[in-house]
Amino acid sequence: MSESTIEQSAATERMNAAVTNEVKSYLSQQGLTQTQLAERLGVSKGQVSRLLNAPGNTKLSTIVGLAAAIGKEPMLVFTDGIREAYRLPERSPDQLNEDERPYGSGRLANIDWNTLNSLPLLAQATAMKEDIDSRRPFSRNMEEHVLQQTLRIWNYNSNAIEGNKLTYGETLTLLLYGITADGKPLQDHLDIIGHQDAVELMLDMVKGDRSLRQTDVRQLHQIMLKQDYPQHAVTSDGRRVFRTIHVGTYKREPNHVVTFTGDKYYYAEPSAVPGLMQELLDWYVTAEKGSLHPLVQASVLHHEFVAIHPFDDGNGRIGRILMNFVLMRGGYPPAVIPVTKRREYYESLMAADAGDYTPLTEYIGQRLLSALDIQLATARGEDIGGSKWDTPDDDPR
Repeated sequence: MSESTIEQSAATERMNAAVTNEVKSYLSQQGLTQTQLAERLGVSKGQVSRLLNAPGNTKLSTIVGLAAAIGKEPMLVFTDGIREAYRLPERSPDQLNEDERPYGSGRLANIDWNTLNSLPLLAQATAMKEDIDSRRPFSRNMEEHVLQQTLRIWNYNSNAIEGNKLTYGETLTLLLYGITADGKPLQDHLDIIGHQDAVELMLDMVKGDRSLRQTDVRQLHQIMLKQDYPQHAVTSDGRRVFRTIHVGTYKREPNHVVTFTGDKYYYAEPSAVPGLMQELLDWYVTAEKGSLHPLVQASVLHHEFVAIHPFDDGNGRIGRILMNFVLMRGGYPPAVIPVTKRREYYESLMAADAGDYTPLTEYIGQRLLSALDIQLATARGEDIGGSKWDTPDDDPR
């Protein structure tokens, strides 16, 4: 048997294993039996048992049928190969201290919507938007220039918040000319390019007329991070290990973060993620059709997504993409959270963790007002100039 044949056989086995693991995980999360799956597929229970426990060369049509039976869409991703990694041990809920309980469902029902929707800042944003809209049409070229400049500043800041070492100037050079920065990690460059690609997809989604789905969120994640990769991690007993970051799929191990105050915050358990994400997106679809201001929608969706933390990595960047998706669907420009103001950003997120969403809504709102101010200057035909963008506040390095 040739080496290429052996590699193809191994790749086929991995794909079969991935399919069966995905289906088994879904059945476990939803409490479904193989018999119920067989009924949905219109086949015998024995066929389902063989498919899940002794798979052969699974046909694409079979994979599509399986996905449809569990309400999913299959996604094919070409990668550079499988990287072995240690898996972090599971952490059961009864191991958590009373102040380390993970995110759970039911939070949306306890939000004071009337207070949020009556914040004075919302009326200010609405008035500025109406002023801008009343001046249309204005220079389409200038409006496109403003948008592209905003996207570049957003790309730099969103990645810098997560530790990317490229300066704003190096980010611009990479995006405009494809030139990398000497001495900077390759991954930092890939993160910038991946973020740009994900935002381009988001802009296409804004123009669409269908509701936001879990498939869209997972596709944004896959496009942004590109392919599976290893990452350093620390186990619960303090050992440093590697784990594999799976792109386009929800997390497989519990995750947590140590905040700047030293507290340990646990996110949603992996088994709860699909249900919590559906609950969140169902809420957003309903809110988008109601009277809730887009800024409130964006703030709450952003926080709840980050609180669930559905992926192994990239949650902050995807959360900010979803935040701006909501704003742009509502006719507003994207809001940029600067890396120099990330402490205030984190503090407002922590306030929302405790049930107070006002600081976060006002924080994002102030960034939105800044974006509206630039957009209004453009509508008036004013020369905004480069100095209005490239401030030390946006590029401290």
